[in-house]
Amino acid sequence: MADVDDEYDVAGEVLDADAAEVLAAPFAALLPGLSVPPERRARLLTAVSALPLKYAPFFDRLGELWGLSAAEVQAELSILNDRGWRWAWPGIRYFNVAASERLDERARLLRFEAGVRFPAHRHDGEESVLVLEGSYTDSGGRVVRAGDTQRMSEGSEHSLQIADTGPCVAAISQRGLTFQGALLGRLGRLAAWGRAPRR
Repeated sequence: MADVDDEYDVAGEVLDADAAEVLAAPFAALLPGLSVPPERRARLLTAVSALPLKYAPFFDRLGELWGLSAAEVQAELSILNDRGWRWAWPGIRYFNVAASERLDERARLLRFEAGVRFPAHRHDGEESVLVLEGSYTDSGGRVVRAGDTQRMSEGSEHSLQIADTGPCVAAISQRGLTFQGALLGRLGRLAAWGRAPRR
């Protein structure tokens, strides 16, 4: 059974706006009347729209999800910035979080292109998903947006439809999954997709 945590719905609404402008706004409030030259403002907006600062509002929650400190989360996001995403299959990229202390779980970031459908799968253990940007609708009709957490229990099954409005980036902690259907099941086993790393 899925559980969507709507506690952070306001954060989702804010992050759906221009994130760089939202993150830069507090600086203007701290120094009223100060005129910031356009080139410096542009550099600030560029800095906060790139990794690792792009996901700064989520550092604590990512740390909790992955069992990492905020500094380790920033280091992992910096590695992603340097190395880039890995290809999983069409429209889906991933990044494995190497520093996770929970050896019985897989910690990763997933990036889905707009409109992608993630196939039906069964959870071999509990899974927690924190959406960092974009949104998806699961096969149960639940819409999960930026700032929301969805928890799936062991044995639960669903598929996902990514919104057509833009890509969706989600952080996950999982203990494995099995794709439904003969072909996807075989491909998943070959790729060891979703399996927890060996100790």
